[in-house]
Amino acid sequence: MRVRVVVALLLVLVAAGTFNYLRPIPAVSPAHLLRTSDVVPGTPPGLPWPARGSAAVGVSGLGFLASSSNAQAIPAASVTKVMTALVILADKPLKSNESGPTVTLTEADVQSYQADLAGGQSVVKVEAGEQLSELQLLQGMLIPSANNYAESAARWDAGSLGAFVARMNDRASKLKLAHTKFADVSGASPASVSTPADLLALGMEAMRDPVFAGIVAAPQADLPVAGTVYNEGDDRRPRDRDLRMRHGPAVACDRIRQCEEADRGHIAGPARPEDPLAERGGGHIHDAVGGTVGPGLRR
Repeated sequence: MRVRVVVALLLVLVAAGTFNYLRPIPAVSPAHLLRTSDVVPGTPPGLPWPARGSAAVGVSGLGFLASSSNAQAIPAASVTKVMTALVILADKPLKSNESGPTVTLTEADVQSYQADLAGGQSVVKVEAGEQLSELQLLQGMLIPSANNYAESAARWDAGSLGAFVARMNDRASKLKLAHTKFADVSGASPASVSTPADLLALGMEAMRDPVFAGIVAAPQADLPVAGTVYNEGDDRRPRDRDLRMRHGPAVACDRIRQCEEADRGHIAGPARPEDPLAERGGGHIHDAVGGTVGPGLRR
């Protein structure tokens, strides 16, 4: 009798254990133990905003931090080429070790160069029949800030400058750059306008692309006809150290390095390997400034 009772109890225990093992696990709602943000007690530090013009500042990985209260849309000038490069890299993506397809320049590209040169714009010499890779087009557009290279790249990508400008404005809309409007691909037109906050967002978006970041970090590039061209605003160049001495540190513009005439914008974001934050794997500080740089610099 006792044996039967023990066997029955064992069977009940086995059945209960099997049921408990095989039954569905009830859904459990996660409990967030870590806070998404912390508030540090104290008074926020006052940033030394420029006395003239407007500015914004942010950190990669964190985004926008602050801006001066007097922001208004001003000509974006050569910063326009940042959007030009973004659109080209979106349409025809490159990897860090790729040069991309070859582009053969035509008489239209030569005429573009001559017209821009006559207009006192920033240009790099080209010849009909010259062959450039997509990477070299981007280098010529971003390193010496050549307006004619931006125009050649845009025609190659979209077939016409008008069609390419439409793509630029579409990308600006998708990035929620509400105060940005592009009228050309190089920034020579004063109708291409933006605000420091929008330029900051544009620059930080651009620096997420490793190809773009690699180009603007380079001090120089070699092109077939023009030869060696240099990064405008690179303080390792004697000319740019002289500009820094005569016009102040804003002219250096750092690594997205777009130095402009008065009342025009520039954006800056460190991308040098020797930057302390880069060595520690930290976020880079980016800034965008409008209407502060002294006169006499090329568009």
